[in-house]
Amino acid sequence: IFESILLQSERLSRSIELNRVVTDLDIYETLDRPYLTGKLVFVDNSDLLAGADIQGSEKIIISIKSLQTGSVTVTKTFYIDEILFVERGGDHSEIIGLHLVEDICYISNLFNISRFYDDTTFSIIKKISSEYLGREVVSNTSPSQSVSVIIPNKDPLAAMEWLCQSLTTSDGYPYYLFSSLFS
Repeated sequence: IFESILLQSERLSRSIELNRVVTDLDIYETLDRPYLTGKLVFVDNSDLLAGADIQGSEKIIISIKSLQTGSVTVTKTFYIDEILFVERGGDHSEIIGLHLVEDICYISNLFNISRFYDDTTFSIIKKISSEYLGREVVSNTSPSQSVSVIIPNKDPLAAMEWLCQSLTTSDGYPYYLFSSLFS
């Protein structure tokens, strides 16, 4: 169930709860990207689009909880990447579709790394994630390939993906850098 779907913006005096007007929410996990993406569709009966002045880069904070007993609430922060569509739903309502990206994608684009590292590849990835994104990178195995590398003007996620491409397991399988909704 959706416990909360909040819209936050610098241009709003308070957060707006969208929980009751959201009709669709699709969140995508993929091995191709180290962040989540999503689509959010809601019915706007109160001219929210114009009042909130949605231009992109507003936050959508989603809190989800499973119906199973003892489950915990998972909260993820997304940024509005683009307005996908705005369609008239009637005389006084619109149906709005938004494309969302996980906060680490937005934050990563704010930094540029041009720095020397000398450590294991996995340790460098963990350092970049911790220092620039404030996130922990976990792995079921810890690759120990040592490198001396200069990150050549990349944002943190691009640098981490670039480093991850050189990693292989002892059996020769690749490592993937990805984000998960629930773990």
